[in-house]
Amino acid sequence: MEPFFAKCTCSYLCWDDYFMAVAFLSAERSKDPNKQVGACIVNDENIILSIGYNGFPRGCADSRLPWAKRAESGSILDTKYPYVSAGSLQCAVVVHAEANALLNKNQAHVTGARIYVTLFPCNECAKLLIQAGIREVVYHEAKLEPTGKRPGTMEEAAAEEAAVDALEETEDFVLGSYAELKKANPDTPILVRECSGTEAKLIARFDFGVEKSVSVQGLDASGVSSKLQELVKSGEGLPRSGE
Repeated sequence: MEPFFAKCTCSYLCWDDYFMAVAFLSAERSKDPNKQVGACIVNDENIILSIGYNGFPRGCADSRLPWAKRAESGSILDTKYPYVSAGSLQCAVVVHAEANALLNKNQAHVTGARIYVTLFPCNECAKLLIQAGIREVVYHEAKLEPTGKRPGTMEEAAAEEAAVDALEETEDFVLGSYAELKKANPDTPILVRECSGTEAKLIARFDFGVEKSVSVQGLDASGVSSKLQELVKSGEGLPRSGE
């Protein structure tokens, strides 16, 4: 790079990419051989309040407790679930990435904050996030059942108290088109954000930090697809790095 070049670089990470990268880095601390999950809680000033990853409770020997998802004995006590997941046991200890992040927070409360997680929260963690006042969830991967539906959503976990809008059409488009979009744009991060009281939007970030958005409130999957194409075309005339 020319030492007297006066312009800033355009290759820096946006906040969403940065905090999701922190969540993925946190996941690397997990010893779970089946799924490493990380979480990062951030306030509205983009300051990190906490991080967490999935694992056994503090003080438990990682080498002595089982990590298996299923046991040949048929007993759930010979699997990891009584120790790392709320599951169906009343005595289970919740130490998923989201729960650990809430427990590790560096201030009294996280009301109004948002959380970045590498995997969509389970019902138990969703309830904890709601009770803690988390305003927004940004996740990278949605865990799906064989039917193609998620086993639990923030809407279901929140029940009536959270009053979260169920934007099923937009969600169906994202989940149904993710593989195709990622294949066409392998180097482009695609994040999904879910929060209450917020208009549904598609947001694209172009070179030099330029962001554009378009509303998809109330649209079906076909309408969302059309808006996505419209959003992409709106950035065609913008300056590109290297030009």
